[in-house]
Amino acid sequence: MKLHSLVCARLLIIALMVSLASCSDSTDVTVSTKEANILVSTGLVKLKSNVETSVAVRLSCTSDWHVETGGYDWVTASPASGKAGECEITLKIASNQTGETRSAIVNIVSDVNENAMRQITVIQAHTAAPEYINPKVNDEAPDGQKLNAYGIMTQIRAGWCLGNTLEAGIWDGWSGDDLSIETNWGNPYTTKEMIQGLKANGFNAIRIPVRWTYHADADMNINDRWMNRVKEIVTWAVEEDMYVLINSHHDNWCDRIQSSDDLESIFSRFTHMWRQIATAFADFDEHVMFGGINEIISIDGGEQWNSATPEMQEYTNTIAQKFVDTVRATGGKNTWRVLVVQSYAASPDLALEGFVKPNDPTPHRLILEVHFYQPWNFCSSQESTAPWTSDYWGADFAHLSPWYADGEAEMKGKLDALKSTYHDNGLPVMLGEYGCVRHTSSDAQAQKDMDASRQYYYTYLQREAKNHGMASFLWDNGADFGLLDRNNGMAVRLPDDLAAILEGADTGVYPEE
Repeated sequence: MKLHSLVCARLLIIALMVSLASCSDSTDVTVSTKEANILVSTGLVKLKSNVETSVAVRLSCTSDWHVETGGYDWVTASPASGKAGECEITLKIASNQTGETRSAIVNIVSDVNENAMRQITVIQAHTAAPEYINPKVNDEAPDGQKLNAYGIMTQIRAGWCLGNTLEAGIWDGWSGDDLSIETNWGNPYTTKEMIQGLKANGFNAIRIPVRWTYHADADMNINDRWMNRVKEIVTWAVEEDMYVLINSHHDNWCDRIQSSDDLESIFSRFTHMWRQIATAFADFDEHVMFGGINEIISIDGGEQWNSATPEMQEYTNTIAQKFVDTVRATGGKNTWRVLVVQSYAASPDLALEGFVKPNDPTPHRLILEVHFYQPWNFCSSQESTAPWTSDYWGADFAHLSPWYADGEAEMKGKLDALKSTYHDNGLPVMLGEYGCVRHTSSDAQAQKDMDASRQYYYTYLQREAKNHGMASFLWDNGADFGLLDRNNGMAVRLPDDLAAILEGADTGVYPEE
């Protein structure tokens, strides 16, 4: 009985130590792994600024305790003593006017054993707070355009794509009215009520894919009817206080490239197309963003999704630069417009290999877009030949088969890499598309488990994306990736999926910079 109690006590202490350490906001954590009667959530408080500030430290002690600051009068603790149990103390650090970085030692000491203590080191810089890597606001910008790219990102709760609609295609011999193309891929005409229904379902941002080719002549002179139709839908979304991203989507002459193509001709048509779009939408405020293209791939020898030659990486970077230059040259509000550029294939992996941030005369107004259907054999359509398909994702579903191993670690690793490479160097990242096809089973329990796994994936991705500074947009094509029923008042086809998406969106926290 005593042995059992000792083991439980040790496990409780270890669990508390892990819990406290994981909640720390500092970069270093100093907590002994040995049994002790005092635990603190951090052993280091490192301040980048000289301004007066307060820092909360969580404390657990099995006896009464007190704080000793060792004569450092610029650090005070409140409360300075307390009873056994768990509590939070606040370290108040005065403004540093010494002209030098300074440090202090704060000790949390047991009242019954002075050798039992925990030490907290406080380091304070002597300079003002550094400039944010991704400042949210530019006060010098015009009214209605003060939010920088990351500022807009942090306003997005959850985004949704109007898929398979304004980017729909035509077939050989088709001769309908050019506005009716919108319904060619099985979705109804977009209405104001649909946009209102989208907002009512919890989404406050919409990505509108647009194919311009079928509404323009050979030189890419876009007709007014189509431009006004796109503008109508954008206006409805802005009236709902939603953020909007319009792009060039499935304009295959510029996003499906082969080595024999005349690139100068493509660049000429591309810049002419974007000059017209930018001019037509120039009066919209910061609620409207432009996305240069969708998914550039090489079609030499078939569609090349998983690798990019140096030449294709260069093409991707060049067209991004031309997009930025073209929009900025139209002036006015487009001087401040947030612009979204893409990696090759919009791939998060290939973004890390060869993407180069465009030069932009307006600072902090660019976003890098990638698409996140990873792992594809879980997110895509269900195949009949396991083990290609993974019906289950996430550690809690490891006992089921076929299961995708290391799902959380792999996802977090990709998001970590994107954040450290781009966000942390001044280029925020957006997940312009994500989604999971519902896998099905005739077995009721298997179906329940598949749905639960997919919903867990949604919550985890949404939360981690936001924790990494990334807004994300659900791909909804009205079919296999369909969540909302556009033919039925935007009714939710899979309510638990929507709940999972919003749970992740509401539990994730955009980082400060």
